[in-house]
Amino acid sequence: MPRLSRLLSERFCKIHILNYLKTNTMKKLLLLFVFFILSCSGYLDKPITAQLSKKELQASLEKDSAIYNLHNNVLSVVRDTFNLSIELKNKYKSLTYRDYYDYNKFTTNTQYFDSIKNNLVKPKWNKEYGYVFSKIDSLYDSYYSNPIDLEDYVKVELSKIDTEYYEYSGGISDVSLGFRLTPLKGTIQQIIFQYTYKPKIGGKEYTHRRRTTKPFGRSVLRWWEVDYSEKRILGGETPYTIKRDYDFDIDILKIRYNNENLSNDEMDIPHKLRMLKKYRELNDEGMIKLYEKDVSEELLNLPYKTLEEYFTPIRDSILGNNIGNLDIIKDFESLFIGVFMMTK
Repeated sequence: MPRLSRLLSERFCKIHILNYLKTNTMKKLLLLFVFFILSCSGYLDKPITAQLSKKELQASLEKDSAIYNLHNNVLSVVRDTFNLSIELKNKYKSLTYRDYYDYNKFTTNTQYFDSIKNNLVKPKWNKEYGYVFSKIDSLYDSYYSNPIDLEDYVKVELSKIDTEYYEYSGGISDVSLGFRLTPLKGTIQQIIFQYTYKPKIGGKEYTHRRRTTKPFGRSVLRWWEVDYSEKRILGGETPYTIKRDYDFDIDILKIRYNNENLSNDEMDIPHKLRMLKKYRELNDEGMIKLYEKDVSEELLNLPYKTLEEYFTPIRDSILGNNIGNLDIIKDFESLFIGVFMMTK
C-alpha cells in the first residue's frame, strides 16, 4: 500500500511539472507573439515626419502598400520641405502613420461611400437639381437638334459673271460675280454667305465669304469682285460653265431678319455648348459634368452642383466622425500637391 501511494504521488508530480512547463511555454510563446505584433506595427505610431527603417517598410508591405507608398512616393516629395522648415515639421508631428493608414483605408472603401452616395444622397440631389438637365437639353437641342434652316428665309444663287478686258492687250482686267438674293419670308436686313468651288477632277479648292448690310425685300442682284489670283480661273466663264466644270457650293451662314440674328455658323454657338457637344460625342463623363455645370451657371443663370460637389460635404462629415486628425491630414495633402506642382 505505501508503495502504491508513492507511485501515485510520483505520477502526480510528473503531470503537475509537465503542465507547468506547458503553461509557461504557452505564456512565453504568447509574449513573443505580442512582442512581434507590437514591433511590427510600432512604426504606425511614429509621426510621418520620421523616416522608417528598411525593416519597418518591409513589415508595412506585408500588411499592404499604403504606408510604403506614403513613405516612398508622397513623403519623399515633401521631405526636403520638412528639413528646411522646423516650424512645418513640428506642425505635422502629431500626424502619425496610423492616422494616414486609417484615413487611406476608410476613404478607399468605395463600396461603402458609393452605397451612401447612390442610395441616400443621389435621390435628394435629383430632387433638387434634376430640373436643370431638362433646361440644358432644351438649350442644347435649340442649337443642334433643331437648327434653323436659313434657306427657308433667303435663296442665294450664282446668277452672272462679268469679265472686263484690257483694250490694249486683251488680257483680263477684272472679274465680278453677281449673286441673286431672293427673300422668301420678308425683308432680309443683312446676310453673310460663303461660296466654295473646286474643279470636278483634282485641283485646288477656293472659299470666300461675302456680306451685304443693305436690306432687301425683293429679289436683287449684288456684285462682288473676284480676288486677283482667281481672275484667270473665273474670267470669261459663265454660271453654266462654272457649274459644269466645278463643284460650286453656296452656304448661308448668317442673316438678320425681323431685328434678330439667325445663324448656322458653328462659331456662333456658345463655346460651353460646343464643348458639351464635343465631350458628349466622346462619351467623357467627367468633362460632360464640368460643362453641364458651366452651361447651367453661365448660360442659363441657374445654380447647380454636380453630384460629387453635393456629396463632398456629406462625405467630409462622415470622415470627420470616423477619422482622427482629419483637418491636418487634408492640410498635409494640400502641402503635398503644392510641393509636387512646384517640382514639375
